[in-house]
Amino acid sequence: MTNREKTIELLSPVGSFESLIAAVQNGCNAVYLGGKSFSARASAANFDEEELKRAVDYAHLRNVNVYVTVNTILDSKEVNDALKYIAYLYDIDVDGIIIQDLGLAKSIHEVFPDLPLHGSTQMTINNLDGAKLLEKIGFSRAVLARETPIEEIEKITKNTELEIEVFAHGALCVSFSGQCLMSSMIGGRSGNRGRCAQPCRKAYDIVGQNGNIVKSTDTKYYLSPRDLNTLDNIDRLIDAGVHSLKIEGRMKRPEYVATVTSAYRSAIDKNLNSKQKEDVEQIFNRGFTQGLTFGEFGKDYINTERPNNRGIALGKVLKNGKNKVTVKLSGVLNVGDGVEIQTVDEASRGFLSDINAKAGDTVEFYLEEKAVIDSVVRKTSDMKLNEKARNSFSRENKFIELDLFGEFKLGSYGKLVGIANGVSVEKTTDEIIEQSKNAPMTREKIVDQISKLGGTNYRLNNLEITVDDNIFLPVSIINSLRRQIIEDLNRHFIEYESRSKNNLEDVNAYVKNRRTSIRNRKPMLSIEVNSHEQFLQLNLDKIDRIYFSYLDNVLEDIINTDNKNIEVFFKPDRIMYSTDYEKLDRVLSKIDTIKKINANNLGTINRYIDNYEIHADDGINVFNYRAVESLEKIGVNSFSFSPELTFAQIADIVSLGTGKLLSEAVGYGFTTVMTMKYCPMSALKGCIDDSRCSTCEYRKDYYLRDAKEIDFMLRRNNSQTLIYNSYPICMIENIEDFSKNGVDYIKLVFTRDDEPISEIQNTFYECINGLASRDEIYELKDLLKSKYTNITKGHYFRGIE
Repeated sequence: MTNREKTIELLSPVGSFESLIAAVQNGCNAVYLGGKSFSARASAANFDEEELKRAVDYAHLRNVNVYVTVNTILDSKEVNDALKYIAYLYDIDVDGIIIQDLGLAKSIHEVFPDLPLHGSTQMTINNLDGAKLLEKIGFSRAVLARETPIEEIEKITKNTELEIEVFAHGALCVSFSGQCLMSSMIGGRSGNRGRCAQPCRKAYDIVGQNGNIVKSTDTKYYLSPRDLNTLDNIDRLIDAGVHSLKIEGRMKRPEYVATVTSAYRSAIDKNLNSKQKEDVEQIFNRGFTQGLTFGEFGKDYINTERPNNRGIALGKVLKNGKNKVTVKLSGVLNVGDGVEIQTVDEASRGFLSDINAKAGDTVEFYLEEKAVIDSVVRKTSDMKLNEKARNSFSRENKFIELDLFGEFKLGSYGKLVGIANGVSVEKTTDEIIEQSKNAPMTREKIVDQISKLGGTNYRLNNLEITVDDNIFLPVSIINSLRRQIIEDLNRHFIEYESRSKNNLEDVNAYVKNRRTSIRNRKPMLSIEVNSHEQFLQLNLDKIDRIYFSYLDNVLEDIINTDNKNIEVFFKPDRIMYSTDYEKLDRVLSKIDTIKKINANNLGTINRYIDNYEIHADDGINVFNYRAVESLEKIGVNSFSFSPELTFAQIADIVSLGTGKLLSEAVGYGFTTVMTMKYCPMSALKGCIDDSRCSTCEYRKDYYLRDAKEIDFMLRRNNSQTLIYNSYPICMIENIEDFSKNGVDYIKLVFTRDDEPISEIQNTFYECINGLASRDEIYELKDLLKSKYTNITKGHYFRGIE
């Protein structure tokens, strides 16, 4: 069987019940939606429990699967509430749960082992090893990271039994798989909790170390990706072996869902036309990209001009008049269409058209500001397209073919049999049919009543009935038989999973928390260095664990740790593809002194778990004690707490967990708020690929400056760009908080060339050992503030939304 012959699932986004209807009626095979809680699109309308049941019934009756997003990270208290919510979803026969939290995944798999689990794109599955790990721990599907190259997708589909889902259309996160801390670090609104403030859609300047803007430009949206559009690459994705093609857009209107779903349905069925492609562009776009999957880069991937809907070109500005502008149209304009004109004050003015006009016409619009001569006028919404989209789901067109067979004979019970999709249902009258004394029931009347299927999604395919003459049969009985047939068929199709209902007592027993006292302990000190030069500044007598994240001179540096009783780890990049692992394997095979790996990706854990001791770093996003249990079961030896946790939440993890894994939390460092395949400098320089990154003068020590003139350092390394928080975390005053909340290691992360490494290490070491004076603590704080303007305590006390 070829991939084309397999059933390719078209998966559409649903943020409201109207969007559900729009998706189903326009040809999707499945939908994904969220409830009122635990969804990574908290601003969508979403569904309460009653609406969820209604949505599942509606979709199942039309042979459409329903996947529910429970894809936020959860703290230890929330996991239990989420599991009770999952119990409800299980009972109403949802077809799968989309999650990113390892702790929730473990819980679901243990309590509801037959409930399909889909690994959210936020789990950053971008390589074969990551997919294999999901398969081992009970997932049935992986939603791949949007940065996964087509060659890697093929490798995954050929070497795993997982269903593979890829994004085919819609908005993109510029940070790998949406794993972004920028929103929460700036304003406390976490994208991992569905509250992202979208800093990627803001304007930035790029500045150098001297604080000067590198290149002055009006197009400053260096982090705002174009919208993904793979209509021209559907065959390539299908041939790569993917199971599901996903449309992004739970925040979008039903008209958008209808238009895009219809186009992708046509593309899969090989009958897409140019008008549908134009409609997709008109309904919403930020400019389109084929995505990183197909090698787009720089300005082909990012739209530096604007972060919102571009619409399509409508014409050009010819001249300005008094409170008016003259435009030459290149497209059709109708009353009610949205029009946008660029003004000389570097803004745009949008309004609804009050005229009809055709391509080639010259028209005038009222406008108080002056427009930019020769600038493109855009149509941002099309009234007729919206009307067309609404019409596509205003009536039922997803019918089930129904065959009906009836027998109505004197002296026998009346019988009606309905057959649909291979399912047969039979109903009989309560009374034996008698001879009519007055007005007999005719065959024509019975056919007329039985054929009334309006208000259902059944369509009569075949009707065969036998009717004796002169019988008495009330119309109400005929109608009742028809309704019973439909109700029984509906019940079968809606509840086709036939799950036994869960026992809530078992769920309650599972979520019952055990809590142990936290032993106040003296933390150990771990340090991460990113260069040989940083390593040389360390005092090796004042360190318990070290992470090397570089290869140059690393063997020499490791040798220098001998006889120092220091745990030595190598830390690969956060994002690795199969070819990257193969290269790393060759390097590691020559450095037999490395026995431990710091993993920031599930693929890295799976790759090295059998031969190395594994530390799960903060890229794994451990947010609850169940996640720690999951890592323990996998075979991990220690872990880092999520950087979005408070001390109180850390205490919950420690007190509720088994305590078998050693834990770590950051005491100092510039938090990595984004990891990107894309590089902002490529948009500035016009790079067409990343082949020259290693020699680029902009690869380090440049900054993004936001509207508040706060700078975020950029660094390009191994075809990845890291963005660091503007201020370093410094918890030098809070060593006791780490101790009393059960943290085993306090981690210092060094990333910049100008960091006072010796002073930071010595002061933290002395504080941990009770040797530092208050003056030494304040000296370090003052030093850091003088170098970096300010310091922060991250989320340890303020938490996140």
